[in-house]
Amino acid sequence: MDIGSDWHQDLPSPMSSFSPHDTNFRCHSDGATRGTTCSGAAWILVEAAFDHDQCEHTFIVAMREICLASPVAFFIAAAIALDGATTFLHNVLVQFHIHKRSAAN
Repeated sequence: MDIGSDWHQDLPSPMSSFSPHDTNFRCHSDGATRGTTCSGAAWILVEAAFDHDQCEHTFIVAMREICLASPVAFFIAAAIALDGATTFLHNVLVQFHIHKRSAAN
């Protein structure tokens, strides 16, 4: 909310053999309202993947902040954040399956 505009950042996977099937995704999302001035929603998608030595590697996949010029109820702001995170994850999984199918052909 302090920036006053939306922003989004995707981060590349540090693991060369990334597969969503071997991954546990965790999402942290939140929303807030500043009195009568504005509201904001934010999420961060954290991924935990396992390498061949069974060591857990945790890294950030993407993060986003959504600024709302008008204040909304806290629950609405939190729901907007969670919706954004689940939509992003859905798109990641769809793109992985499209890429996997095209590589198989």
